[in-house]
Amino acid sequence: MKNSFLLIILVFIWSCQSSDCTYDTSYLDQKNLNELSLKMIQDSEDCHKLRLSGEIFNRNKKYSIHQSISIHDSLYFIGNTPLFDFSQEKISGILQLNDSMHLEIDYFTDIPTADGKFRLFKSTPIERYYMIDLSYVFIANYRYGIVGEFIIGKENGEWFSTKHKGYIPNEKFVYSLFMKGDLL
Repeated sequence: MKNSFLLIILVFIWSCQSSDCTYDTSYLDQKNLNELSLKMIQDSEDCHKLRLSGEIFNRNKKYSIHQSISIHDSLYFIGNTPLFDFSQEKISGILQLNDSMHLEIDYFTDIPTADGKFRLFKSTPIERYYMIDLSYVFIANYRYGIVGEFIIGKENGEWFSTKHKGYIPNEKFVYSLFMKGDLL
């Protein structure tokens, strides 16, 4: 009885095909997204878990991020804390930088594409440039994770974006929201 139970568990684990996985690494491989600050890497043991790793700047300080992510019910979680919400509820998330520092992550807008819906998530301000608060924007998709990023600010009622990295889906739509530019 004990051996048959173990055999059933092993068959179930081996039967998990990549098509059963929530996260799809092939899309990111096609886009060659090596330049992203934060990368999502599929866990080798569980195709429903990811590792978030990379470096991110906040207030002129670099933070190394190495955290496990689980995917449940249209949400990416770090521990029990939401990071990205892909549901209609659009729950705010948190990216913990260290024991005392974190960035709040809020829904910004959706980007319609032929490859599905991508969502922009905006962080709390990371820097101040003269009188302008600057924030990260992460471009993410439920199946593909983080595919792109840039920094935004708002001056005289106009959004601008700079430091684009990774893949920008539906560029025409994105650049209709944000004037592309460089900080001097």
